[in-house]
Amino acid sequence: VRQDRLCGFSVSVLHAPTRVLTDSPDVEEIVKQRHVNPGPSDGRTTHVGWRARRDAASPDAVTDRGSSLIEVVMALVIMTVIVVPFGTAVWSTISASARSTDGSAAQTILTNAADRINRAAAGCDYATYAQAAATANNWPANTISTSVQRYVPGATPLVAGTWAAGGCVGATPAAVQLVTVTLTMRPGSTSGTVTIQVVKSAL
Repeated sequence: VRQDRLCGFSVSVLHAPTRVLTDSPDVEEIVKQRHVNPGPSDGRTTHVGWRARRDAASPDAVTDRGSSLIEVVMALVIMTVIVVPFGTAVWSTISASARSTDGSAAQTILTNAADRINRAAAGCDYATYAQAAATANNWPANTISTSVQRYVPGATPLVAGTWAAGGCVGATPAAVQLVTVTLTMRPGSTSGTVTIQVVKSAL
């Protein structure tokens, strides 16, 4: 009971509680339908429907499921396609640079060896001078090899001379000597060989 004043008079208003009668089967069916399937004009939604919409709208809804085996394999394939050619190109560049450096060093050593042989006295073998040129540039002595050939004149001026292996006949060089000394270096397993030939004469 609530008392209000209207135009100076006290008015008592009796409010009776309202109750929705759901005893009728039709009313119960309507309530169930409204709870499970709200109408298009009804802004309300059920707890289950709200939960599903919230999960679908969540930014982590897709990433929470993890990665499948197919996705991992595809990622590995893509990385292989990209990394392998790049690594091959880098390795080729490094190898080419190493070959160029070794080739330049070999040319320098051979030039020094040729100079040492030209200034040396006549002899039968000039390997010692070549190896000294290699070790002077911090290279192993066995990276350079020598091959000596001497010129053997013909019996007459009309007969051409020949080249024979070795710098001497016996252990003593001839008084008149013409030899060629071939110097060969292998600076690396992939760099090939570098060769220079020195002509030395003692007349």
